[in-house]
Amino acid sequence: MPIMVPCKSCGGRFSVPDHFAGKMIGCPNCQENIVIPAPGKGASPISGTKKTPAQASPAKPKPADDKPSIPVGMRIRIAILILLGFAIQIGGRVAFNFGFAAAASLEGRGPGYVVLTLGLAMLVIGGAMFVWGCVNYAQARGYPGVLGGLLGLLHLCGLGLLWLVMLIGDSSGKKNNSSL
Repeated sequence: MPIMVPCKSCGGRFSVPDHFAGKMIGCPNCQENIVIPAPGKGASPISGTKKTPAQASPAKPKPADDKPSIPVGMRIRIAILILLGFAIQIGGRVAFNFGFAAAASLEGRGPGYVVLTLGLAMLVIGGAMFVWGCVNYAQARGYPGVLGGLLGLLHLCGLGLLWLVMLIGDSSGKKNNSSL
């Protein structure tokens, strides 16, 4: 007794002999591989109704998110790079300000220039770590690393400009107070 087999790919129906039960064959219409069910197990009876295209085609999977998910280990590394870089920069700014004030008050004597140089080095190292974290984040999200680096540099330039304005404001305020 032949087995009637429906193709889920193209919606066609065809019959095969009993000895093909449990084996895989290609659909004569679309060549999709189909496992032939045992007689009475999943074999569909012959009917005159035709399947609609919605019934014939299998459900398509949802499209994947455009941005890849970031593994936990990489998220931790990126967070450490960005936060530690930012913290080192803050420490560098404090050391730079302290060294600048010490060098100006001691007229070139004392450890003011050492602290000033240390603060500048901390600014550069912290900035490099921050930008490196931005590059890693951009690459992990599927964007070019250059884009992340440029955005990180732009962020640092904005912070540097803000810091410079505050530094100039502090130094001009001290001059005005001392003249009173």
